[in-house]
Amino acid sequence: MELFNKRYFIWICFAFLSVSAITLLWGILFAVAAIILLALLLLSVCIILKKDRRRLILISALVLAASLLGVGNSFAHTARNDHIRNELFGEGHVCGYVSEVSYSAPYLSEYVVRIERANGKDISFSAILIAEFNAGLSCGDFFEADVQSVDFEEYNKENFLSNSYSSDYPIVMIAEGDSDLILREPDFRADLILKDLKGELSDVLENGIGGISGSMSSALLLGNRNLLPDETLRDFRRAGCYHMLALSGMHVSIIVAIFEFMLKKLFVPKSIRIAVLSLLLIFYVALTGFLPSACRAMLMLWIYYLATALGKSSDSLVSLFAAVSVIVLISPASVLDLGLLLSFLSTFGIIVASVIKNKIKFFTDILTGTKIKKLLVSFFRNVLFMLMATLCVSIASMPVLQFFFGELSLATFFTNLFIGFFAEVLLGLSLVIVLLSCVGVEAKLLCGAAEAVGEFISNTVFAISDISGVVLSLRYPAASVIVWILFLSALILLAIRLKKKRILAIPPIFFVLAMSVSICWVSISGANSASVEFLSSERGDSLLLSSTGKICICDMSDGSYSSLRLASGVAKEGLFSEIEHIVITHYHKDHERSLPKICARQKVRSVYIPFPESEDEYYVFLSIFSDLEKSGVEVILYERDGMLNVIGGELFVSSSVYADGRAHPSYALSYVFGDHRLTVLENPYFSTYLEEDRRLNRFISESEVLIVGGDGNPPKESFSLSEKCQNTSEICFADRNTLLLSDLELSRGNVYVDTKYRKYVLKGK
Repeated sequence: MELFNKRYFIWICFAFLSVSAITLLWGILFAVAAIILLALLLLSVCIILKKDRRRLILISALVLAASLLGVGNSFAHTARNDHIRNELFGEGHVCGYVSEVSYSAPYLSEYVVRIERANGKDISFSAILIAEFNAGLSCGDFFEADVQSVDFEEYNKENFLSNSYSSDYPIVMIAEGDSDLILREPDFRADLILKDLKGELSDVLENGIGGISGSMSSALLLGNRNLLPDETLRDFRRAGCYHMLALSGMHVSIIVAIFEFMLKKLFVPKSIRIAVLSLLLIFYVALTGFLPSACRAMLMLWIYYLATALGKSSDSLVSLFAAVSVIVLISPASVLDLGLLLSFLSTFGIIVASVIKNKIKFFTDILTGTKIKKLLVSFFRNVLFMLMATLCVSIASMPVLQFFFGELSLATFFTNLFIGFFAEVLLGLSLVIVLLSCVGVEAKLLCGAAEAVGEFISNTVFAISDISGVVLSLRYPAASVIVWILFLSALILLAIRLKKKRILAIPPIFFVLAMSVSICWVSISGANSASVEFLSSERGDSLLLSSTGKICICDMSDGSYSSLRLASGVAKEGLFSEIEHIVITHYHKDHERSLPKICARQKVRSVYIPFPESEDEYYVFLSIFSDLEKSGVEVILYERDGMLNVIGGELFVSSSVYADGRAHPSYALSYVFGDHRLTVLENPYFSTYLEEDRRLNRFISESEVLIVGGDGNPPKESFSLSEKCQNTSEICFADRNTLLLSDLELSRGNVYVDTKYRKYVLKGK
């Protein structure tokens, strides 16, 4: 066990993990280049440092060997996935079973499946199955299907997948009709038996506790986050406590502590306790589906138990790197797993906070005085340590948060102290309820207490999530540089172990000042201007209006979720962590599912919807209003051909006109900010309407920018614009064919064709 008490082992594991990640992200060439640079660096260190040169050479050789192992391990994983893609790309026949239900609706179902046979060959790999209908499959169902296989990454660029962050699925398989999918007799699978048991235990919590508290209890104890509504997951993320729902060290430690307490009360010898707890750990982790974050906690405890059994000591930091390295060695794709990354960095931050705590006199002084004084000092010590640990965890995990989410919750210090305590209470209650149910005892009193605690947590995170500005975007100018400087400088200060501990405060102070200056600069520079971004896609167009830190999405599409997701994605890339308004220009039945879904996944303050003008529109409106009201989104009805006050300006939305019996309407938008105006005209064109609407013609003539959109069916007849936009400085066509039907030509200096994206800035008065 001396190996797990030597800090140089960390560098060996770090080399293996970093090179594994580089190989998966950027390929083997980048990994080889990184190894060459590392070898040159180690060689330089060995030459410069004369003391313990033999020991340095040995450690350097082990580091390089670990790096080569990382390359080989990740390359083997990539090669296997490439082989699967090549074998199954295109049409094929597969057999397998459902291991997870990701999403199910009348129009689409998404599953994680385990494929056992493909095109007559025995094979074993995980994939995503998309059924373009309601397949009605459950976890454990065995099936045969005729599918169209496509690359995971290419599919996810245009479509939303629930498992969008996974890198362990080589392909996405699409079943177009229910006749392509056939259920077959189930086979024996140990993992499915555990999933059934997990489902039964989850039912005990949901039925016993009930409501959102039951789903939260199942998420905390069993990792069933898919039972929680999207709104709750969004609120936890915005409140900075999303990590509490991911099975990790906190959950495993509490469960082990409860069982250890029970075994101690039964006077079980220490050696037997360690054996029982070790078996319990592997059963629990298997029950939760061997989540990488839970496996990390299990392996660290195993190392601790092994060291204790042998009468040795283990170093927490070394154990952490060793545990993660074992997981990545077994499952190479885990090195990019979001749950494992956050679990690893959070544990690293807590260990660092513990090291700092042991070097600060306030924490090491022996308590003296009265009992009340001791209790108060002990309380303040715990609070200060929690704050320090939260700061260290935030600094350690910030690069991952910046890469995956691009935002940081400012409430995380409060929620880690306050919500964390109640989450631990709910987890403990949930475990006791499950244990009592296993022996046939109903714990109604405990279920009532768990329900109250769960509702309190849910209401609190909702209230925090609803605070404007509680989430800080990490996509401000130079934010990436600031985040990495903070992260690396903290690591350097810890590595060199400075005697003056006050200098450890420099990185967070620098971060706060740099981000504050960056945010102020963005706010001041954009206070007197509005940014207008036009997005064009196959499903329709969107217009993004932003000013003074707020954004409005004008949806001109066919109502599909992919169009709203594209617009909200661009909004997040443009620094916005929430949406002030969504303006719907016309009714579409797809809005019944797309609007509630986008409002559940992102924070939306209000939605503007036109007054319904038909019975069909009225029923669509009622459905949307009912769903959005549950999400806490304000619904505002507006009159067509009226002006809306949004984002510091005025937005005109014309009436929707159905020309020539077409299913998709024609309409126009005109946005004025200060003395500047931008107008959007959507397809198909209707020249008669343009001639009759004098107000719209005036808007076109006053516009500095005119955008001719590509939404709906293309025009069939030629039309004239040159007389209407003589004063227009820029005219952009989203579609070249539409330009050819107009009386404008590209040779004219202010005419452009842009099929995807264009951004404009309107200055204020």
